[in-house]
Amino acid sequence: MNRALYLLPLGTLAVILIFAVRGLGIDTSVQPSALISSPVPELSLDPVPGFGEALEAEDFGGEVSLLNVYGSWCAPCRAEHPFLMELAASGDVPIYGLNWKDTPEAGAAWLRDLGNPYAKVGLETGSTAILDLGVTGAPETFLIDRNGVIRHRHVGMLTPRSYEEDIAPRIAALRELRPDPDPVMPGGAPGPG
Repeated sequence: MNRALYLLPLGTLAVILIFAVRGLGIDTSVQPSALISSPVPELSLDPVPGFGEALEAEDFGGEVSLLNVYGSWCAPCRAEHPFLMELAASGDVPIYGLNWKDTPEAGAAWLRDLGNPYAKVGLETGSTAILDLGVTGAPETFLIDRNGVIRHRHVGMLTPRSYEEDIAPRIAALRELRPDPDPVMPGGAPGPG
């Protein structure tokens, strides 16, 4: 009887360790999103002051693109930014930015100090677009096809490795697909056919 009492905590610990080790193998950069295969939600974001025009849902379409969610308060976003600058300079894929939880001044200072990799960059102050996209934190990057449909969500920093292994092959595959003759445009309305 006494021996069983000693083995019970060891058995419990073994079960906990098994679940912990299994959890270590989870890729946290891949999180499900209800928006995969859905059009980019309606959005209309004022530009970061001094950096172009408003970011609209209609900007996504015509070519495969990325939407990067970032903020000046986010340390991983700062670490990711040099790679985004390289990617933008390569011309491989247009990148759009959604500046989250920043004041207009902080958003502008970030782009002035670190450079602007974005074709357009919108300032999210009301969290509506963030909620509509299902963003859980920054940085997050969405891969959007030429019909304005979200095809992939990458949670965490984009790095050269994650881009080459995860994003670039998806971009290539999307570019090989024939354009949809009746695409769904952002906002859910049928596109021009």
